[in-house]
Amino acid sequence: MNNIDQDLLITRYLDDQASDEEVDILNQLLETNPDTRGRYLSATTQAFMIAQGVTELDQRKKSFPVRKAVMFSTLAACLVFALITVLSLKPELSLKPERGEGIATLIDSGGKVELPSLDRLFSGDTIKTLGANSFLKIEFRDGTLLHLSGDTTATVTGGKQKKLLLHVGAATLSVSPQPTNFPLLVVTPVAELTVKGTSFSVLSERSQTHLEVTEGLVDLTRVVDGDSVLVEEGQYSIVDANDDEDCWVKPIPLVSEKWNADFRSSFRSMVQYGIEDEHGIREGPFENGINGIALENVWTGGDYAYFKLGENSKLKIRLKMDQPSWLNFFVLYRSPDYSFARPQTCLYQDEEWWKGLNPGEWRTIEIPLTNPKFTEEDILMRDNVPIGWYSFALFMSSGQETRGLVIEKMWIE
Repeated sequence: MNNIDQDLLITRYLDDQASDEEVDILNQLLETNPDTRGRYLSATTQAFMIAQGVTELDQRKKSFPVRKAVMFSTLAACLVFALITVLSLKPELSLKPERGEGIATLIDSGGKVELPSLDRLFSGDTIKTLGANSFLKIEFRDGTLLHLSGDTTATVTGGKQKKLLLHVGAATLSVSPQPTNFPLLVVTPVAELTVKGTSFSVLSERSQTHLEVTEGLVDLTRVVDGDSVLVEEGQYSIVDANDDEDCWVKPIPLVSEKWNADFRSSFRSMVQYGIEDEHGIREGPFENGINGIALENVWTGGDYAYFKLGENSKLKIRLKMDQPSWLNFFVLYRSPDYSFARPQTCLYQDEEWWKGLNPGEWRTIEIPLTNPKFTEEDILMRDNVPIGWYSFALFMSSGQETRGLVIEKMWIE
């Protein structure tokens, strides 16, 4: 049992919500695991301090459950009791009745998660995964599988018709055949998905919902105007709350590890920040005062991705500078299957890019994409960039300094 599960178990016991089985599990852990005993001692101490110091909470929070063997009168008494109890917990406590079997069971978890119950879900429960490394795998009683990941909040309801309220974040579902008149519903702030039995991934953001269907059929409806579209196996769609165009569907493209962008020709339309130059694209100001060149975010724009990261991917850039000096190059990657909700931003930098470069001189630099100098620590889930992830945005910048940077082309062979 990991640390999060231990903390949840201890909290349920202290709140008089633990079942006999859970108390037996806690007894066993306290007898065999020194870390559990330390966590229990810390939790009981915090419970005493909260009970003594908080006076304006509601009645349920103000009064900690009174147990036969527990009477917190002073901090010293609390600590003594905790030390004794870690070796002598007994299940004959005043227990609240369980709510039944629930509508779903937790089958796996990792990272930091928030669950109302230790191992099952009940109708109306809200669950959270916090941080890029976190995930939850849940199985409903009919065999439907739900996978939530990284910074995701969802509420599940059951009964004749299952509903998943995906407030924010990423979910992948493999849905068992549903009753004819009671399809599974997935509701985001932007869209509603009607599912009878299929496999798909959905990402909910503040103003967009991304859907990819790997098997079956999903009816996707935009909430703001009721416009809808059927998304079939092998297709994807993006619904934007601010878009007044009809909903669209596109085939999920095969993303290659090879890529070529020649800014002297048609690829100029890809540039979000930069100034057109006879030799390509010249650096320009970003909205925040930063200077550089940035390509469009094709993920939110509906064009899916630029390239797939391979084990030996090396990006080449042909460039020149009027004032050669340091440059930062950023690549944003995303999970191809929404197994992680958040993208990963990687920084690349090498003094060989500008060392010995004369003003106005062209140079081709090579960037090993699997070896970034820095990745955002709160997003990074591995020591290296995940192979197979998709690049959806790129930009090169010198901060607020001006280099006179011009990029002719970028490519991966």
